[in-house]
Amino acid sequence: MRYWSMSFVTRVGLLGLYTLSDFQAAIDKKGYVNLVVSFGASRPPYVTPENGFTWIDASNLPLVPLTLLYRNNQVSQGFPYTAKNIPEGQIVPPEVMKEYYPCGKYVNPIYFDSSCYDCNY
Repeated sequence: MRYWSMSFVTRVGLLGLYTLSDFQAAIDKKGYVNLVVSFGASRPPYVTPENGFTWIDASNLPLVPLTLLYRNNQVSQGFPYTAKNIPEGQIVPPEVMKEYYPCGKYVNPIYFDSSCYDCNY
């Protein structure tokens, strides 16, 4: 999907502290974007743009409660995989955005030392 961004924002006032846009992210060989967000752990050697990973070191952000805000813009009115018809404030179910649905997975840095580099992240 094009025209998306993810931002770390403060919960009060929605002050943006860090933003990553689609054009700044590496795309893996399956066409996915894999963001690895660290809050102080060292970057594992395999986590590189060449291997389809985008590294974000959030340890430099202020120690305040943060929200990760995901935004996307429709490329065309006919693009069906958006949250445009979901009422404001409701959670978007995965079946609405299908393969474009953003998902997260908490992992231990040891995860990247395994031989699971071709697994679905």
